Amino acid sequence: MPGINPVKLRKAISRGPLMRLNETALLLIFFLSMSTAVAAPEGKGSLWTKRDSLKLCAGMGVYSAPLYTGAGKNTPLVFPLISAEYGRSGLRLFAGVIDGMGVEYTHERSGLFTSLSFAFGESRDPSDSARLKGSAQIDAPVRYCLEAGYAPDIVRLSVKGEMMPARVRSSEADNPQNINCLRAAPSAEILIPLLFGNLYLLCGASLYFMDSNTADSWYSLEAESSSKKYSAQAGIEKFQSDLLLLYDFSYHISLGGFARTEFLSAGCADSPLSAHSTIFSTGCYTMYRF
Repeated sequence: MPGINPVKLRKAISRGPLMRLNETALLLIFFLSMSTAVAAPEGKGSLWTKRDSLKLCAGMGVYSAPLYTGAGKNTPLVFPLISAEYGRSGLRLFAGVIDGMGVEYTHERSGLFTSLSFAFGESRDPSDSARLKGSAQIDAPVRYCLEAGYAPDIVRLSVKGEMMPARVRSSEADNPQNINCLRAAPSAEILIPLLFGNLYLLCGASLYFMDSNTADSWYSLEAESSSKKYSAQAGIEKFQSDLLLLYDFSYHISLGGFARTEFLSAGCADSPLSAHSTIFSTGCYTMYRF
């Protein structure tokens, strides 16, 4: 599952024009797309496979999450949900105000799939928290994602890789540094239909790995003006679990609630930039499918 939250997107909106948005609500959009998948009329193949159709969705969600990974407190946000997708013969094209654009192909007989997408990235500024004093300003406006996996029936197994080209400006450097931040994550998800097919429970788990650029820019603190110095290492970044409970009042109207828990690795939790080793995000939303 994607690991982004819309609270950070609001921060990005306040800093620049639409094309400079620094964070996307992939979490909500993932749940939104899952709602579309499980609520669609049943057909052949996996529950994860989209039938040939055009789908337009709009809704509203309430979300509570940290402003940045490891922040000391959560920030509430009311967030709009808008997306569109078109599926035909195993090929799915999708686009949204927040989820960006992408293409996914599923071989319906085998359940094998692959997808390529790009969406808004993420940012962090030393002014976001007193804990970030002396840290670098990070601006990564775009995130690219390649995912492949196997989705038979109610189970979805996948491995994804993410790349975020970022501009990192140290508090003591004259010129910003351009780097590529890389993450990889194997994940497993299961979709459980309940209550006469109108209620669904989605459970997911992912293990995120990060490269040295991600460790240095997001978790390290090396400025001479800082009271503490810390150097994070490449490796495991976090373990993430997700729960979604969705109820379909009809094909058109759905109500959902979700919770996410992120457990930072010891190397990331020990960073002076991280206030907590365990991060909770919660929310609910209502959605209308046209």
